[in-house]
Amino acid sequence: MKAKRALAAAVLAGVVAVPALAQFTQQRSGFAPGQTDPIDSILARRIVMTTLGRQNDQVHDIIDGPGEAEEAAARLRLDNIGVFLLGTPEMFPEGSYIYSKELEEEDPSRVTTALPRLWENWDDFYTRSLVAAETAYRAGRAASWEELVRLTEDLEGQCESCHNEYRQNPEPIKFPPE
Repeated sequence: MKAKRALAAAVLAGVVAVPALAQFTQQRSGFAPGQTDPIDSILARRIVMTTLGRQNDQVHDIIDGPGEAEEAAARLRLDNIGVFLLGTPEMFPEGSYIYSKELEEEDPSRVTTALPRLWENWDDFYTRSLVAAETAYRAGRAASWEELVRLTEDLEGQCESCHNEYRQNPEPIKFPPE
C-alpha cells in the first residue's frame, strides 16, 4: 500500500513539475546570479499555492473520511504545508506585481493573482504567513485527533483570511496546459 502511494506521489510530482518547469523563462540574461525574473516568481508561487491547496484538500479528505486510520498522512501533509508557508513570503519579491487583463487572457501563468496591497502591507502579510506556518506545524504535532482537526480548521481560516485580503479570485493553473 505504501509503495503504491509513493509511486502515485512520484507520478503526480512528474505531472505537475515537469510541465511547470518548461514554463519558466529560458533566457536568464539581465538577471544576476541569485536574482529571479519576476515572471518566474509569479509562476513559482502559483505552483506552490496550487500544491498547498491540494495538500489542504487531502488533509480535509482525511478528516472528513472514515476515521483516524490516515492520521499519519494528515500529519505529513500538515508538515508540508507548514514548510511551504515559511517560504511563501520569499516568493513575493518587490517588482513581481505583474498583472493586466490582457496578459491574464494571453497566459494566466504569467500574471500574479496577488493584489498590490500585499506589498503595501508587507509586514502583515509576512506575519500571517509565519502564524499560519506555526499553526500547520502545531497541527502536525497535535496530541490528539481532535486537536489536529481544530488546528486544521484554524489554519483554513487563516489561509482564507489572507486570500480574502491579498488575492484576486484566480483560476487554478492546469497542468499540463490544455
